[in-house]
Amino acid sequence: MSKVLLREYYALCEGGVCRDLLTEDEKRDIKVKKYVRLSFGLICPKENAKKLLNELDQLHKKAIKKHMEKDTIKDIVFKNCQNMELQYSFNGEQDIKEILKDYPIEEIEIIKHYQDYITYCVDNDLI
Repeated sequence: MSKVLLREYYALCEGGVCRDLLTEDEKRDIKVKKYVRLSFGLICPKENAKKLLNELDQLHKKAIKKHMEKDTIKDIVFKNCQNMELQYSFNGEQDIKEILKDYPIEEIEIIKHYQDYITYCVDNDLI
């Protein structure tokens, strides 16, 4: 199935090579720093970059607040462990602390729930 999808993807681009969607003026503007490329691949006008980053930061904070209201700390740690498959990681405690660094959760709670997660996985033959 993946081969079919790959063929379909390349069929979108003539000869398997996708054309550049930027005009020559846009390319020149990027080179003369009228635009900036943010770390996640978005290109935006230089004067809007700070505003965009601030808005994204605010959205991230709102999402964290909503997540904290909706789920318990244990649920948050377990879901992130499952998403990252940390049960196979050699330094899972450090990884989960890094993933949840923006959350207002004490490090000791993260470690406790991570250890509970590993125990849960072992008890249920998940690892």
